[in-house]
Amino acid sequence: MSIELGMRLARTHRLWRAALDKALKPLGMTQSRWLTLFILNRLGDGVSQKVLAERVGIEGPTLVRLLDSLQRQDLIERQQDEEDKRSKRIYLTPTAKPLLEKIEYIAEEVRQDILNGMSEDQQGELQTLLQHIETNAVRIMSD
Repeated sequence: MSIELGMRLARTHRLWRAALDKALKPLGMTQSRWLTLFILNRLGDGVSQKVLAERVGIEGPTLVRLLDSLQRQDLIERQQDEEDKRSKRIYLTPTAKPLLEKIEYIAEEVRQDILNGMSEDQQGELQTLLQHIETNAVRIMSD
């Protein structure tokens, strides 16, 4: 049962992201681009490249290439960290805001479709259970 549960969680995660990819394709957004913008928006302006790489789940050099591309599209800007001159802080540009609104809207539609047929109580219970699993996983990783 437990192996099946882990595999189901992983498969569900992949399918959810694939559904988002499909829905966001008309915006010309690859998974790495929309996910980076989405996470950056959630974290707020001024996040360090290191923290962003950790949250997106990619290595620093890969993130740098991705940020180069997003900067060429005028979706982000990088500024030197005043406290650590070796570090850069990432900021969304005004150009990114309308795109992020579209991404958020589409992501919400996909979420509603995926959770279709589940009551709010069931969704809340699922959220609680997933948070419990996440907390345990974080604890295990930090031990």
